[in-house]
Amino acid sequence: MSQTSYCHSFTKIYESSKPFYVNWEMSDYKVELGSDEEVNYHTGKQILRMEQFDSDGTLKESSDLQKMQNNGIDESVAVELLRFFKIENISFDNLDEAARDAIKGFSLNDVNLMISLVLNSDVEFVVNRSAYLIYQMEIFIRNKSSYNDLSGSLPGPDKEKLRAIVTETGYPLDIIPGHRRYGGPPPNYEGRPPPHGHELSVSGISKDWFEDKLVPLFQKYGKLYEIRLPINTQTGYNNRYCFVSYCKKKDADLARGMVQTVAIRPGKTLRANISNTKSCLYVESIPRDLSEFELQYEFEKITPGIYKVIVINTPEMLKFDFEYNKGFCFIEYDDHKQALAAKTNLERGWYSLFGYDIIVDWAELQDEPDEEEFMAKVKIVYVDNLSIYTRLETVKIWFERYGKVEKVHLGQGCAFVYFEKREDALAAIQAMNGRVYGRYHIRCFLSKSHNSSGKQREKPIMY
Repeated sequence: MSQTSYCHSFTKIYESSKPFYVNWEMSDYKVELGSDEEVNYHTGKQILRMEQFDSDGTLKESSDLQKMQNNGIDESVAVELLRFFKIENISFDNLDEAARDAIKGFSLNDVNLMISLVLNSDVEFVVNRSAYLIYQMEIFIRNKSSYNDLSGSLPGPDKEKLRAIVTETGYPLDIIPGHRRYGGPPPNYEGRPPPHGHELSVSGISKDWFEDKLVPLFQKYGKLYEIRLPINTQTGYNNRYCFVSYCKKKDADLARGMVQTVAIRPGKTLRANISNTKSCLYVESIPRDLSEFELQYEFEKITPGIYKVIVINTPEMLKFDFEYNKGFCFIEYDDHKQALAAKTNLERGWYSLFGYDIIVDWAELQDEPDEEEFMAKVKIVYVDNLSIYTRLETVKIWFERYGKVEKVHLGQGCAFVYFEKREDALAAIQAMNGRVYGRYHIRCFLSKSHNSSGKQREKPIMY
């Protein structure tokens, strides 16, 4: 039966008739005595088993210790590092070559200072503790001259303020080497991440700004979806920019205008623009006889993270009860990172889909315009579900009965009708939407986007 006691240096603990010694110059570590075959030594993070100790209770000399000594590191420094490595389940080999070389000049005080500062950083929010500790150690090693005593700290937020923010909002905080993410999604959020146009790219922030300063600044303009903060892996500070996503576009628009009045120092303000990060691909030259389900099944074999595949059907191309697509599709991914990886993968070597060499590009996403401004200005009617044999003159005749038509742009199965007056465009939509021409119900609605230059778009927009 297991029993638990607490030990100090050179404490002798008996399990049955077998003595087990712990020689460790740190106190109050929990020791759990198990079966005759094993004794578990709890250090708070890692369980060290009996076979890792010599008969006198000291940790066995490891390959890490040999490597450090062979690398020219002082023995006392190597022993102290080894103790830290054992507790945190990391290895000397995890450090990069530059860091391993730099430790040669460390004194025992330097190592103790490094361990104290590293453990005092915001490790409670990290996903992979071991990897993050290595990352923090490398930052200390590269910038050792900046840290003279325990009064200093490694780059990071005020821990108490950050803990209070996370506790109050309930937002998750994800920290990995080189990147920090607050939110994404927020608590009780349902559905897809906000679409293109909800995210701001904010530049000009101070290098020592973290979530403790960014969250109070941006959350006053609306409900945040997430804040992403890229981190310089050499210094531990941010790269002077961040990405801020809102649940509602109107909040992103408000924040975009307001934060540009925030002065970080005299004569220097923040800059904010709609982020260009996208998560949807446009894929051309696909087989026309494949459905959305079949396309998604094929693409998921080589590109993970697909949310859905969207095709636009061509009603004319009915054969054997199959409805054919128009030769292109849109692929929505869970996030920009996965979409970028998929784009790179699909472009590499022109991936062949049933013998077709596909072409991949970013989808032209429709921005959500300001509702008030949009309703006051748009005079263009988008007509969809047209026969591929429909002529431009025919479309013009259909719509001229409702008002003066300035021009018509005809695409494959769709058209843009430009009215002189907005009220005429609305009247045309009310009368024409759902009308049957030939065998098909056409769809009419205000266009969310048009090419002001009058040139035909090279690829469709995803609405």
